[in-house]
Amino acid sequence: MFNLCIENTKQTARFLLGNLGKNNLLVIGLNPSTAHAHKSDTTMTKVIKFAQIHEFDGVIMANLYPQRATLPDNLHQRINAKLHQENLDILENIILTQKINTAVLAWGNGIRTRAYLKRCFIDLKLLLLTHQIKTQSIGLPTKKGHPRHPSRLSYANSFENFDIERYRVL
Repeated sequence: MFNLCIENTKQTARFLLGNLGKNNLLVIGLNPSTAHAHKSDTTMTKVIKFAQIHEFDGVIMANLYPQRATLPDNLHQRINAKLHQENLDILENIILTQKINTAVLAWGNGIRTRAYLKRCFIDLKLLLLTHQIKTQSIGLPTKKGHPRHPSRLSYANSFENFDIERYRVL
């Protein structure tokens, strides 16, 4: 189903998932759930369709934190710094090798679930700014100012510019 799937050996963390094309959209969620190389889930299905609607022939799903958890409340209580750094390294490699220039931020209010997710965002922000990646969201941010998670959004929503430099996790 997917021609790109980078996980740890125990499959407790997923770093990247998607289908590479000539014009790839990077989508950054909060954390991976159940999708893997041979099975999609609601989020991946939506992300792929949004990418197609906006004329991207490839989509790469990454996350602020790579631990698999169906609910953000099930994430580690404290950050696993090694896992976080591996996530950043893999993400930077795909940005460079696939010449990514657009990222859709898509984590919703769940970013407030764990305090360390703010650190994950700050490191991600630095990475995206360093490589001059254009940041967007699907539709307008949530009432709390976070880029919306795609799973429940209508395909009528457009990509909106998202000012990553002004964004505050709170």
